[in-house]
Amino acid sequence: MTDAAARAARDDLAFLKAVAEDRGPLPAILGAHLLAVGLAFAPNLVLCWAIFSGRADWWPASLSWATWLPGVALWLPAYLYLQVRGHGRGGFGPSARVFAAAWGAMGLMTVATLALFAVAQSATGQAYFQIWPAFGFVLWGGAWAVVAIIRKRLWVGGIALASFALGVGCAALLRSPEVWLAMAAGLLLVFALPGAVILRLAPRAD
Repeated sequence: MTDAAARAARDDLAFLKAVAEDRGPLPAILGAHLLAVGLAFAPNLVLCWAIFSGRADWWPASLSWATWLPGVALWLPAYLYLQVRGHGRGGFGPSARVFAAAWGAMGLMTVATLALFAVAQSATGQAYFQIWPAFGFVLWGGAWAVVAIIRKRLWVGGIALASFALGVGCAALLRSPEVWLAMAAGLLLVFALPGAVILRLAPRAD
């Protein structure tokens, strides 16, 4: 083994050891982002339920494609604020970096899955996008499962299991307007609540 290969192996082992030993709190910026997503889009999904169940006659039928805009209008300023506020700040320990990598992988899987649904729907004429809410919760649960395995935290594993259960629940409600309420409750449970917990546990800035 060359010196470079030996050095790389030692670095890899050191990182794996640091990940295994890292039990510190997750960065507050992660919690803030999760909380923002949950609080912005959960009410938006309740609005979608009201629209598609016929309880919001005031929403123009011509804007049925734009039902997601209120949530974006709430979330985007919060996202930009958090990005600017958190730019250049540290606080990401080894296991938090692994979690960020898991979220990045989940994001790539999301793009690939949506592309798959689009191609499959075009080829068959079947509305495969209807399954997306259920599948999305499963992907999210997978990201939380990575953190649960690394950190060995029961509450983190609970979030992963809750995400999987929400996926199954959304699948059962696919043909019902109540699927929007299930998604809204899911965002509060597996986005906003974990975000609030992470913020609560994170060390306060000096």
